[in-house]
Amino acid sequence: MAETQSPENFREELQRIKDDLSKLRVDVSELTGTLRELGLGKAANARRSVEEDLKQARDEILRRASAAQDRAERAADSLGSGIGERPFTSLLTAFGVGFIIAKLLDVRGQR
Repeated sequence: MAETQSPENFREELQRIKDDLSKLRVDVSELTGTLRELGLGKAANARRSVEEDLKQARDEILRRASAAQDRAERAADSLGSGIGERPFTSLLTAFGVGFIIAKLLDVRGQR
C-alpha cells in the first residue's frame, strides 16, 4: 500500500528543496557573473588585437607613402634637371607628344 508521510517529514523535505533552490539561484548568479567577465575579457583582448593590427597597417601605409613621395620627388628633380640640361630637345619632345595626341584626338573626332 502507499506510504503516507507525516506532516513533519513533508515540511522537512519541502525546506530542503527550498534550500537547494536558494543555493541553485546563487550558483546560477555567480556563473552568470563569471561568464560576463570572461566575455568582457575576450572582447577587450579582441579590441587590443584589432587596434594593434590597425596601428601596424597604418604605419606600413605611412612608410610606403613616404617612400613613394621620395621617389616622386627624385623623379621630378631628375626630369627638371634633364629639361635644364637639354631645353631644345625637351621642347621638341613636348611638341611631338602634343602633336601626336592632337592627331589621335582629331582622328577620333572625325568618326
